[in-house]
Amino acid sequence: MPDCGLQVNYEMRRFTGSRLLSAKPAPISHESLIKTGQSRLPIMGAGHNVPQVSKAQTPHDQKGWNMRAEDLIMLLLIFAIMYFLLIRPQQKKLKEHAAMLAGLRRGDQIITQGGVVGKIVKVKEDDSNEVEVEIAKDVKVRVVKSTIATVMNKTEPAKT
Repeated sequence: MPDCGLQVNYEMRRFTGSRLLSAKPAPISHESLIKTGQSRLPIMGAGHNVPQVSKAQTPHDQKGWNMRAEDLIMLLLIFAIMYFLLIRPQQKKLKEHAAMLAGLRRGDQIITQGGVVGKIVKVKEDDSNEVEVEIAKDVKVRVVKSTIATVMNKTEPAKT
């Protein structure tokens, strides 16, 4: 069969790693298409497993930070869970401890954070924030209010 001069050039692309490589095969003549039984030119693209990768699709070339709405909702949900499970209970506990320290009176039995058990003898109302605690008969120590862990026996206020 004579060569009719029809040659087809197409570029076949394949994706390897982060680079786009191009390979140009030998030109296909009209005779070779007729011998193989193909009457039309092969179509490259979807369905032929040849991915076409643009520059924007490669992950290392993206610039900026894209956040979808789902990501934002998930981030807010995690923050809300952390707030209600960790932060809020801790704040509540601190408020209760401050109220307990404000309500200390003479005669209350306390336990300090160091494990010392004693009875409050004197509450100083000045800026020192200290109480005088009797830990044994005639043994008195000064304790900073913030180191008091719990009040064991609360005394009733004196009636006047």
